[in-house]
Amino acid sequence: MDEKLNIEDALDQAAAEQSPVEAKKKGRKKAVAVEEDSPLGLSEAEMERLEQEAEEEVASELKANMAEEYKKNHKAMLKRKALFRAGKNDVGDDLVEVLIDLPPYCEDIRLDGVIYAVNQTYKMGHNKAAVIKDQIARAWKHQEEVSGSDENKAIYRRSREAKISARG
Repeated sequence: MDEKLNIEDALDQAAAEQSPVEAKKKGRKKAVAVEEDSPLGLSEAEMERLEQEAEEEVASELKANMAEEYKKNHKAMLKRKALFRAGKNDVGDDLVEVLIDLPPYCEDIRLDGVIYAVNQTYKMGHNKAAVIKDQIARAWKHQEEVSGSDENKAIYRRSREAKISARG
């Protein structure tokens, strides 16, 4: 029972720390009553009106910020599209065409959340093209190692060039 009283006291104290209007909405008594002749000089109706105005102002500011952010992102997207049509990437570098030619076990390359399908040609900046070409080269190197191509044998084993003759 003592614990229940302590919880009630804590709730009443929290209500005292918040505005009188919020305390009234939550059904808690305010520790310091604010009346018409309060030292703040504001009635509960005036404080409620001011809180409502503050909420509306904050909502309109947030909406304006979100609209500005959307507009900024849309302009950036339009700029990227215009540069792409002009054969440039985001930074203004020329675009390079890259054919995605992969071994049979690979179905695509995924880079920065973009899927590059096999046997397709893509336009991209020099830096991204270098990464894609490196991935293609590594995939083919792996395929050679797995399939046991003669490349490793040619590097590490020299042929003996055996000659067959009648003399022996």
